[in-house]
Amino acid sequence: MILRPPFAARPGRIEAHLRLIATTDLHMYLRPWDYVADRPRQGTGLLAAAPLIRALREEVPSALLLDVGDLLQGNALADYLAQASGPHSGLHPLIAAMNLMDYSGGTLGNHDFDYGMDYLERTLAEAQFPIVCTNLQRPDGADYRPPSALIPVKVTDAQGTSWPLTVGIIGLIPPQTVTWARQQIAGRLVAQDIVSAALDHVPRLRAAGAEIIVALCHSGMGEVGDSPGTENAAISLAAVDGVDVVLMGHTHEIFPGTAPWSDRVAQAIGANAPAVDPVAGRLQGKPAVQAGCQGSHVGVVDLLIARGPDGWRPVADAVAALPVRPASMIQRRTAADAALIRATATAHRATLADTRRIVGMTELPINSYFTLVAPDAGLQLLADAQRAAALPALAATAWAGLPLISAVAPNRVGGPGGPDNYLNVGAGPLARRHLAALAPYPNTLSLLVLTGEDVADWLERAVSGYARITPGHQDQPLLDPAFPGYVFDLLDGLSYLVDLAAPARTDVAGRIVAPAARRIRSIGLDGRALAPQDRLVVVTNAYRAGGGGGFAAATQGKIIAEVPLTGQEAMLRLLAAGSRVTLRPTWAFAPMQGTSAWFDSAPAAARHLPLPGRHVADAGAAPGGFRRFRLDLGSLADPVR
Repeated sequence: MILRPPFAARPGRIEAHLRLIATTDLHMYLRPWDYVADRPRQGTGLLAAAPLIRALREEVPSALLLDVGDLLQGNALADYLAQASGPHSGLHPLIAAMNLMDYSGGTLGNHDFDYGMDYLERTLAEAQFPIVCTNLQRPDGADYRPPSALIPVKVTDAQGTSWPLTVGIIGLIPPQTVTWARQQIAGRLVAQDIVSAALDHVPRLRAAGAEIIVALCHSGMGEVGDSPGTENAAISLAAVDGVDVVLMGHTHEIFPGTAPWSDRVAQAIGANAPAVDPVAGRLQGKPAVQAGCQGSHVGVVDLLIARGPDGWRPVADAVAALPVRPASMIQRRTAADAALIRATATAHRATLADTRRIVGMTELPINSYFTLVAPDAGLQLLADAQRAAALPALAATAWAGLPLISAVAPNRVGGPGGPDNYLNVGAGPLARRHLAALAPYPNTLSLLVLTGEDVADWLERAVSGYARITPGHQDQPLLDPAFPGYVFDLLDGLSYLVDLAAPARTDVAGRIVAPAARRIRSIGLDGRALAPQDRLVVVTNAYRAGGGGGFAAATQGKIIAEVPLTGQEAMLRLLAAGSRVTLRPTWAFAPMQGTSAWFDSAPAAARHLPLPGRHVADAGAAPGGFRRFRLDLGSLADPVR
């Protein structure tokens, strides 16, 4: 027994126990395998979670298995299946696995649109369970997917009597999806605000017979009373009358968490903490769970429900986000496990062959161990590829004479992904899997016209993830753990200094908390200072161009062209043309005498010291399997004179 049922129905009352089991943000992690590192990754993937899910079901007489979106995109397996040459001639392996596991329902995530609507609709047609989406419609007002579904369940009371129960599900997605995936959606869908859509559909679902309503919310925790169109609206959604349970996704958090609670989640909700109980797992007093990402956790909501004149209602609950540990993986293979392995074997083998394919050469080593403290050859490759892909599109516009800046963000830089979550490639061959580490999402490219002031604001957001450093003090933390690595954008083509003595301008959600704060100094462009009124073109991915990641500055620009290439495709083209991987000095921290800060990286990072242009020293082992390093901020070489 993995999780003891938290309560039992009381004799003499018509009460029953219903268990909701949730997965979210699987991102095509089927097997516990890291296609970038080309090695097993224990404790992740749907197949690794399957024994835990099966055990959770066997404990109780009535259980529903539900998914909260971002199923079909997120790794090299997903990319390969989406290619025309991929092995997707039969049943999609993820949908096949979910059918075998007898999922009861699901919803969509924003990344499920990344390969286009035709691919998505063809894949969803194979599901033997309802996949709903409540807040996306056709332009004529018709539903894109069923906005809700009724799921009949049999529950058993303490006397052993079986009773019918009807569970209703709705599915909500960030309304920004139509902007982030605009090249794929191309005006074929419109989005409604998450809370507004719930207010519209929950009464209809209740009138149709739903006794318990579960919101499959591919959205995280944001502000209470947030404005229409908010990306992370789960707290406000939980306040909607008639919603009984909220299953969350999108932000890859784990909720409820064990103490100390996640700094990132705590900062995201800020002053709204009274609406959130991170220990019991409740939003607005209602049970809520978020099961991490990539099959790392399984969410469980146990409901004690009581039958009255108006049907069944929850009277008690217990919530947990259970880690998928290696011990819960397949040890004694059952027939169910063998069927899952067979359903995924062909696609897995084909993906391994594709990811190991050599696509270019590099004379420089590429690693992400020190990406957050120094220029990075991998990001430089991505920036150069984006620029090369954008130049023909820019030449066809009236803005062809403006400078072209390339905005890129790091991905594998440790953090919650652990000490193995880094890229390390020695000088020599580059494989397809290495490019997947640099640009894991199939977002196409957008060209924006921005002012110098907009670009400065963009950079301020990008450096808000650094902690504030007090001059003259030693061994201060360099990074704010609440900030994910993907906010540390590099704007290649500019030179600039980062003054860590100044406060951060934005919080983790991208909200401006210190309007007067300025960490970015000495922004240079082509050997001169960038003026606020200057105009320039920025090439970035469509997600960032739509403000994704809290980059409101990007939305100030005018989109002047779209390039139907992903970052990976752009790098493939650049390498095929014989381009070399280079490393140019672009940015530095402003020097502070007598000051040092520490940061954690992989243990293997120690073998890559000394670091050109930075004084970094090995400071020994760090918690969680990381290695600690000390950055001397008083002896920085300035590469951006």
